[in-house]
Amino acid sequence: MFVRKIREIPLLSLREVNLTNLCLGYAASCIFGKLSTAVAILPIFVTPMLAFGGYFINQASLPWFFYPFKYLSYFGYAFESLVVNEWTHVDSISGCKPNGTGCYNNGTDVIARLSFSPNKMWINVIIVAAMIIAIRTLAFVGLFTRAKLKK
Repeated sequence: MFVRKIREIPLLSLREVNLTNLCLGYAASCIFGKLSTAVAILPIFVTPMLAFGGYFINQASLPWFFYPFKYLSYFGYAFESLVVNEWTHVDSISGCKPNGTGCYNNGTDVIARLSFSPNKMWINVIIVAAMIIAIRTLAFVGLFTRAKLKK
């Protein structure tokens, strides 16, 4: 498999999260105009994305009314890609007794416990790339609107 040979997907996923955060900063700056306003408003969007991204809460245990945060979380898509990339090729985890409490036998068990799917790794990468484009477009529209209103 291509990813198995190169192992560059962790860098790609991390770079995408970095670019998405930069795009959110651009969008906030273009929409709000003042740095103090953007800095005050931006955590309102970023904190739920981080909280519902799968790091702290298993996404399968979320109630239905939190699903919008789950699907809008770019952290969640990147985290799933990273987990699948790192654990797919682990055939056994040493030091764990079979059927032990809290022990996983292999990487597939880890992926399943986090409620992730190994088949969605590249789909997640594409979704985050689409989010980058959408947020950049939103930033442009905000800047364009602010420029029109200044005339």
